Amino acid sequence: MANVIIQDIEVAGEKVLSWITKAEVKVSNSGPAVAALATLLGAVASSIESAGEAAAADGINFALDATAWSNIKAVWPDVKALAADLGIKIG
Repeated sequence: MANVIIQDIEVAGEKVLSWITKAEVKVSNSGPAVAALATLLGAVASSIESAGEAAAADGINFALDATAWSNIKAVWPDVKALAADLGIKIG
């Protein structure tokens, strides 16, 4: 029984390592998409940090200036493709 568990852990570990390796290559080849995601995360993080605990009941909004919006919109197909490559479904 212990051998089976250890073998299962080894197989799972190999699968995780394989996924991480593939994901690393995909992310490193997706500069514009990663930059767009960083912009989005920065805006969301800023809103979360400045909102405080009172916002939990009402939710929060975040804003993107026109340049950020335009840049993200331009690479949105790349963002969706990267997400799909990583096993994340958007929309």
